Amino acid sequence: MSPWIAGKRTLLDNKFSQESLGREIAAFGDDLKSQEKAMTESKAENNSRDAARCANYLKAIGDPVRLQVVRALQAGPLSVSDIAELLEIDISNASHHLRVLFHADIVLSEKDGKFTYYKLNSQILQNRSAKQVFDFGCCKLDLRD
Repeated sequence: MSPWIAGKRTLLDNKFSQESLGREIAAFGDDLKSQEKAMTESKAENNSRDAARCANYLKAIGDPVRLQVVRALQAGPLSVSDIAELLEIDISNASHHLRVLFHADIVLSEKDGKFTYYKLNSQILQNRSAKQVFDFGCCKLDLRD
């Protein structure tokens, strides 16, 4: 092969390798764009999940009776009948409000024989000196007397 042809071949090889390099860079860019899009979608899903969780907490404590139940449970675990008597409401009404708080993970239940006792969820409850503060992650609720 003549030196001239070898030189042209080298130029062609470089041109093809530059084109293939360009294609690889474009493919890499496309991969980055798809990863960025997936991360953005993931963040949006997390934000909507966090917003839904926060809304559930706020809905659960948004009722005046449920707020009274939470305040009653600040003193310690109570049964449904204890709460009904304390708040002067029907047992079925107290049970309904405790169920809503339970499904929102604000209260936990504990069986003791035939009775079920409810207590505040310590994972979202913070003791700060004499105050009780609920930390829902999205907001904090200070339950002052």
